Amino acid sequence: LDGGGEFGGRAADHLHAVRIFDSNASGPAPQVGRHDGDGIRRVSAAAAVPETFRRVVHAYDLELMRRSRVVCVGVGGAAGFIEDLARAGVGQHVLIDPDIVAETNLATQQTYRRDIGRPKVEAIADRIRDINPESLVVPLRRSLDEIDDREFEFYAKGQTDRSVVSRSLICGLTDNFYAQARVNRLALQFGLPSLCAQVYQEGRGAEVTFTHS
Repeated sequence: LDGGGEFGGRAADHLHAVRIFDSNASGPAPQVGRHDGDGIRRVSAAAAVPETFRRVVHAYDLELMRRSRVVCVGVGGAAGFIEDLARAGVGQHVLIDPDIVAETNLATQQTYRRDIGRPKVEAIADRIRDINPESLVVPLRRSLDEIDDREFEFYAKGQTDRSVVSRSLICGLTDNFYAQARVNRLALQFGLPSLCAQVYQEGRGAEVTFTHS
């Protein structure tokens, strides 16, 4: 673990989380571009980039996106959004959702018949890896209530030898008011930006909020 901050003293507490990260990491992706003064490696026009992202090399800071982590609490209705993050080059995904795919989800969520009976986090994790095999994907079939603040902090910010994070974003994408509220509290507690989206009952309205400390 990174020895900085409180994580250095919590290695034993988070050993299981480290193993989850490292077992899902495919190793450091190739470095491309050049270093600017801030230490972030930038992609230049002539740099070799993965063929997947060649057409968006000028649209995104691909190296920063590769080192960015998104923690998604709720992955059912947000499956399409999560896939789009992978297509944009986001390299680290933590997926939290206790549910399995049911046939009724096919009409309302970006799921498919082959996914029925599978954990939602596993189904979307496979699609992320299919888009970008270099992605670090940590699927957690758990409710947010089962993850205490200390463990959540590691999933959002923790670093290991095989996963280095430059930016983190917490996304609250559930239909549970209390989970959404806790996402906002965790973002404030750990000084991280949060994006929350929720649709009212019967689809009568929707809310999207963004906070950044």
